[in-house]
Amino acid sequence: MTDRILSVPETLSKCGDVKSRNTLRGWIETRGFPEPVQISPGRIGWRESEVDAWLDQLPRGFLRPIGRNAPEHQAA
Repeated sequence: MTDRILSVPETLSKCGDVKSRNTLRGWIETRGFPEPVQISPGRIGWRESEVDAWLDQLPRGFLRPIGRNAPEHQAA
């Protein structure tokens, strides 16, 4: 099965309140955020599984929980 590639806006949204590509670049350099993949000339994206794995290893409260990490999706 092929991993889904997230666009820049999808990646920013998945990461909570992040509004800037520069934040993602900083995280790549300093916090181990996954490297983007080239989709086409001038267009990048991220493998969803890599972004999910990175988000899952963060300390609780580092980012606002969203998507599958939101409280309504957590097991009791």
